Amino acid sequence: MIMDVFENLFGLFRTKTDKYGGLWVKRFNISKENLDTCNGVAKPDPKTRTCAICVALNDTVFHLANRPRLSRHLHCKCEHMQEQELNATLDFDMRKITHYLFVHPSKAGLIESMGYTIEDALEVYNAIAANALARYAEGDYELDVLNCNGQHIDIEIALPGKREKVGHIYEFYTGWIAYPHGKLKNATPFAGWKEKEA
Repeated sequence: MIMDVFENLFGLFRTKTDKYGGLWVKRFNISKENLDTCNGVAKPDPKTRTCAICVALNDTVFHLANRPRLSRHLHCKCEHMQEQELNATLDFDMRKITHYLFVHPSKAGLIESMGYTIEDALEVYNAIAANALARYAEGDYELDVLNCNGQHIDIEIALPGKREKVGHIYEFYTGWIAYPHGKLKNATPFAGWKEKEA
């Protein structure tokens, strides 16, 4: 069922059509190291004199209009290369929903307030995954902190209420980290409510 969501949206993620006009770029440098090779914690590459932050950004894909600054320091070796298409994927463990969102003391009440129970875990997972991939494919995300763990981004999710909350739409942010080649790794399925516009 999880794979059905991704397969149904596959055509969307292979297109460059988005609200900014469809220009994606891959950031790269001369180092062979990136977040994948460093197991999620970037370190300086002494062989190429590449700093940890540039290693963390190596091979990541962003929208041209919504990307980290290219030159981060003097003699930065990073460059951008246009991507012909976006092949977005998620590293999103189901346990982020079943063992965290529904059970953590600071989060369980939030999801229950939307009318969901643990029996709805797969439905919540699929909704968050589909929203995240669709918005990323549109370049619709917010850049957050950048550190040796990578470029964190926030993606807005719109989750319809269930049971007694049917008719309500709940808008909140999920936290992700940009990994190489268009992969997003989930940091948290709930990063805070979206502030209502005045």
